[in-house]
Amino acid sequence: MERDSKEQDDNLCLIPYLDFVNHSVQPNTISKFNQTTRSYDIYAIKSIELNEQITFLYNPHSNVDLFIEYGFVLQSNPYNQLKLEDDLQQILSNEQIQLFKSFNYWNSLEFYPGDNDLSWTVIKAIELNFNQTEWSPYDDPSSKELTKKIQEFVKLVQENIEKDFQRWSTEYFLNEKMILYKDFQTILHDTSIVINKSTVVT
Repeated sequence: MERDSKEQDDNLCLIPYLDFVNHSVQPNTISKFNQTTRSYDIYAIKSIELNEQITFLYNPHSNVDLFIEYGFVLQSNPYNQLKLEDDLQQILSNEQIQLFKSFNYWNSLEFYPGDNDLSWTVIKAIELNFNQTEWSPYDDPSSKELTKKIQEFVKLVQENIEKDFQRWSTEYFLNEKMILYKDFQTILHDTSIVINKSTVVT
């Protein structure tokens, strides 16, 4: 357990008994590694009724991550996000991507549900795509075309989602498929509202 956080992220393990505890976004326990006993301890963080199942937050995972790592999704998940790296790779050249990465901007490339502001790095990536000659890594985006370009990018993301779900041909995990599809549609709907209301991009 002396590994740094990056190494921990790249490793999986099985922990007897702790693996029986289910995930919840409103958990009734937390788990902590005990350096003295070299084991995990579970602590209640609220009252637990008789026969109530024990839960803890695995991590603030989106439904996509939960499905990939654990094989289930939640009907309502406050940690949902829509990752955009693949979509941005469609509109950016390799040269532009490397330029973007050189400023350590190839992160936080997601859309979120609700009325959250658009990720600054997503906006800068879209701006780089059509305005490279005037693009600055540090200035706030200000092009008059930017809102239109962001809307076009959202449309591209929507098209990619439709294609991906059309390729989901397996007869298994149909309920999970519908929940994930609904998650993505909600995020895109909320993102469109944020874009239309935005006064940052003018």
